[in-house]
Amino acid sequence: MKPIKLIDGILILRRTLECDMSVNALTNYYYRILADSDNETHIFCFEGLSSKQPRTELYPLYKANRVPAAENIWSFINLFKKLLRFTPAIQCSVPYREADDVIAWFCKSFSDKTSLFIDTNDYDLKQLELYPNVTSAIPTKDHMQPKLVRLYKTLVGDPSDNIKGVKGLGAKSFSGLDHQDLTDWFEEGCRLPIPSCFSPKAFEWVSANLEELKAMWTITGFFEITDQQINENLIVGKNCPEEVDKILKEFML
Repeated sequence: MKPIKLIDGILILRRTLECDMSVNALTNYYYRILADSDNETHIFCFEGLSSKQPRTELYPLYKANRVPAAENIWSFINLFKKLLRFTPAIQCSVPYREADDVIAWFCKSFSDKTSLFIDTNDYDLKQLELYPNVTSAIPTKDHMQPKLVRLYKTLVGDPSDNIKGVKGLGAKSFSGLDHQDLTDWFEEGCRLPIPSCFSPKAFEWVSANLEELKAMWTITGFFEITDQQINENLIVGKNCPEEVDKILKEFML
C-alpha cells in the first residue's frame, strides 16, 4: 500500500492562495499532485456541511471569533475541488464533521497498514502522531507534546478556536499539573472529586463550571465517523488532463 498524504484542504488552499491568489498557483499545485501520485496517495479532507454544528451545540463560543475567508478565495477553492476530480487524488468531507475529524479517521484506520503524513499547520492535529507511522508538517512545541495537546487546549484554552480554558490557569501553571491524573479524570467523565493538583483559583473555577469544562474537553477531541459515512462521501478522482483544461478555460472566461 502506498504512503498516504492527508491534506487539510481548506487550510492548505487558503495558505497557498493568500500567498498567490491566481489560477497559476492552483495549476502549479495540481501539477505537483500529478508528479507525486505514483509515490503516494493524496487525500484532501474538507469541512462537511454544517461541520461546526455538533461542537457549537456543546460550546456556543467555538470559533465565534473566526474571520471568514474572502469571497474570492472561495471561488478559487471551489475551482480546485473541480480540478481534483480529474486527478488521481481523493476528496472527502462528511456532513456535521470537520476536516480534522476526517483526518483522524484515516489515521486511525490506516496507521497499521502504511505511513501517513498530515499536511497542515493546525497544531490540533499534532495529537494524531500518537498513532504509529503518522507524522505531520508541524514542529513539536516543548511544552505541548502530542499526548498533551487536548489537555492543554482544554485547560489553558485556544484563542484560534475561541476556547476560553480554565480561569486562572496558564501555560506556566499547566506545566506543574499532574497531566496523567487529569487525562484519566477527563476520560472517566470528570467524576467527583475534582483532582487536587489545581491551584485554589483554578479549583474554584472548575467547581463552578464543570459542565463547561466537560464541553471544552469534548470539542477538543475528534468526533466519531463511521466507515459508512466515509464511503458515502469519498470522491475518487480519475486523471483526465482534457477535462482540467476545459474547466480552467471556462473559469477564465
